Amino acid sequence: MPQFISLNQSLLNSHKKYTFLFLMLFININLHASESCTSLYEKGKFTQAFNKCSIDATNNSSNAHYILGQLYTNGLGVEKNINKGISYYRQAVLNNDVDSQIALGKFHVSNDNYLQSHIFFSLAIDNGSLNALSFKNEAEESLTAQELERSKAFLNIVKAAIEQQRKIQQRKQLVSN
Repeated sequence: MPQFISLNQSLLNSHKKYTFLFLMLFININLHASESCTSLYEKGKFTQAFNKCSIDATNNSSNAHYILGQLYTNGLGVEKNINKGISYYRQAVLNNDVDSQIALGKFHVSNDNYLQSHIFFSLAIDNGSLNALSFKNEAEESLTAQELERSKAFLNIVKAAIEQQRKIQQRKQLVSN
């Protein structure tokens, strides 16, 4: 009989140990799940930020798209992939994300594409960014009068696309409610 009690006690202790480990794991997962994609990124937890932002991006979060753009273009927590980063920035731009507009403007300046940079800096200014003003002025100095007119025409096209995206999002919200 003492052997049976010893065996039961051993199983009970083992069960308590695994229950405790499970609870700790569950609490740890929930703590990370409650952290926002932005806070994980700002804390330098890039792999966790990537996972969280990837989920948030499926819900069309412009902030998540922007951070994914940052992660990919800088190779933070993921393999560096400029094309993927630019793609995420563009998705955020369609949701009128100022940070992505500035990031794309800077990207195009770094590649001597002042026409494109002018468009994105102009969008950012239209959305209230004073930071973009000096960048836009620098890009503008590198454009001919004809290029400047093209930039303004493209800007109107991009604004129309952003407005279309806004309407689509509104419809989706109406349907989901």
